[in-house]
Amino acid sequence: HHGSLDQVPEDGEEVPTEISQPSAGSSTQADSAAPIVPVIASAEPVVAEPVLPIGPNVGAAPSSPSSQSLAVREGNFEAQAKTRPWSAWWYPIREKILFENGKVGNSALEKWDRYVALSTPASPLPLPPSAAMYERENIYDPNAVGWEGLCNSWALASVLEPEPTSAVSYRNIRFDVGDLKGLLIKSYERAEGLTYIGQRYDGDRDSDFDDMAPQLFHQALKNEIFDKHKPIIMDKDPGIPVWNTPVWKAQFLISADPANAHVMHVVAWIGGVSPFVKELDFVGTLGVNFQYTYDLFGDYTLDGSFNVTGGAWTGASVDDHPDFVTLVPDAKPTRKSRNPYIEPKRVDELMALQRGT
Repeated sequence: HHGSLDQVPEDGEEVPTEISQPSAGSSTQADSAAPIVPVIASAEPVVAEPVLPIGPNVGAAPSSPSSQSLAVREGNFEAQAKTRPWSAWWYPIREKILFENGKVGNSALEKWDRYVALSTPASPLPLPPSAAMYERENIYDPNAVGWEGLCNSWALASVLEPEPTSAVSYRNIRFDVGDLKGLLIKSYERAEGLTYIGQRYDGDRDSDFDDMAPQLFHQALKNEIFDKHKPIIMDKDPGIPVWNTPVWKAQFLISADPANAHVMHVVAWIGGVSPFVKELDFVGTLGVNFQYTYDLFGDYTLDGSFNVTGGAWTGASVDDHPDFVTLVPDAKPTRKSRNPYIEPKRVDELMALQRGT
């Protein structure tokens, strides 16, 4: 895959092959107050997408997320991250929209090329070659599989960068919200030093479809969302496709098995963010819910907590559960684009111009 992959549609949702283009300066504002995760008492239907189990961990927190102890208690628990990720289009590799968008000169990368030329004395990037040309000739692939795109780059940008919410102009070059988001996303195609939990399933004999185990995902969500109030990024497809999704809210109902003292049953509702926006200039968070069920195995301790030693997905989650998790770093990672004509430092300068800083 081309270094980043993307998110799947919700049940019954058709993946749009192209997005409608808003008029200049227009934007679509999401309802930022809309709840993403339903409360237990709510009759609101939950999208039956497996989400990783995470419950509050009562135990100590050693440094390694995969080896530390996990303890849970019965009850209903909720938490959310301090950062609300933002939605943006995920730019399938087989789409031309980054370098060809309606009339000549209107795409994000064509605008970028003019910006670089005008803002750089004796510009080292003459036109051509250019970011738009490089994208067309070396990255765009009309035969790419349908799920291949920039969802991982979008997910990282949405949890690490402030959302571009308005257009900015530089010497008569107008960058709309969609242009700014596209450039930010391109600048996160390759990020160094990220921590992953679970392994990607790629279909070969060494891959494990049941990875990641529910207790590991539970622990990751507990550590990040409940304890640190940080979002995570999860690949919600256990199969070969990769659909990375920012997750920032979680709710868990944990109950003891009435007949087996070594089993806890968990229902997990997860609040994530969708990239299936209808317009490039969309502003805000398009929420999507996931529901997973699983059992945690272990023993009660003297303080009444339940020390987890294993777990298993249950119900529909046996076949539909997360594949792996990416932990969000505390600081912005060293990053670069697959397109050598897009320098993250210059992208950051443009974003600072947009924010007026």
